[in-house]
Amino acid sequence: IQALLDKVLTEVQQVLNKKAELEGTTDKDLDLKVSQLYDFCHRWSATAASLPLIVARLQSLQALHLQSASFASRLNALEKQQEELARLLETTSEAVQDLHTGLRE
Repeated sequence: IQALLDKVLTEVQQVLNKKAELEGTTDKDLDLKVSQLYDFCHRWSATAASLPLIVARLQSLQALHLQSASFASRLNALEKQQEELARLLETTSEAVQDLHTGLRE
């Protein structure tokens, strides 16, 4: 019985030693990293709630930006057409003046 009791006592002592070893080997850097990660996650929780609204707003702004880019290109095309029409009008006016002068002679 004494041998069995010594064996159990040895095993209990080994378990206690292992427990002390596991409890004593806490990695301070790991604890700090976990704490920082936990704080980081909770800091962005409020922002995460508003994220769908922000994404929807950005999508609507993207559509508006595309429309404005299209408008700018159409405006440039109209300005070129207006310049061409002004030159054509000037040329036509000169031709009419020449014709008018030719008919007077």
